[in-house]
Amino acid sequence: MTAFPQTKDTTDKRAALLDATILLTQARGFHAVGIDAIAAEAGVTKKTLYHHFRSKEELILAALRRYDSQFRNRFLRAVETSGETPCQRLISLFDVARADFSATGFNGCLFVKAAGEFRGISPEILRFCTEAKTLVLEAFETLCRDADVREPHILAEQLFIIYEGACAAIHVTGRTDITDNAKAAAMTLMAPYLPAEDVSPA
Repeated sequence: MTAFPQTKDTTDKRAALLDATILLTQARGFHAVGIDAIAAEAGVTKKTLYHHFRSKEELILAALRRYDSQFRNRFLRAVETSGETPCQRLISLFDVARADFSATGFNGCLFVKAAGEFRGISPEILRFCTEAKTLVLEAFETLCRDADVREPHILAEQLFIIYEGACAAIHVTGRTDITDNAKAAAMTLMAPYLPAEDVSPA
């Protein structure tokens, strides 16, 4: 695992610590990664780490916020460029997901990891994980509304469940082809909700 380069800029050191936290916790989990390992990966001293973050929990929460912003921005940009019409973009949702799930280093959802490890330990981290998942669901609903589907909230929840299930299944099995079946299931669900002229697969 390549260490982040050390920099003189305070903002860069903070960002390096957040990126190191994301990288290491994705690979190993939160409780298994110590402060010393994060500082070493970021190329800073432990003193510098505690200058920016008062505790490991505060560091993890900030890293989750960074991860959430990066993930949603990247994912939604990819969806926006995946089709010319709102319906095409909605239908291609699982094509975009497959690219994410097939990426080198994919190791499941960081929010699911955090929620599992911090349930009953850190209400603040658990609350943020819930908020992050809610924002993804709301993004799905926006796609549904833009596509002028019937009952957009219901369809969005159904697609969200398939998406989350595919993410978990691929993480456990390593089979990225699961996304193909996830898309097929999503298309079956979409058909009654989409305008008739937009039902054909992308």
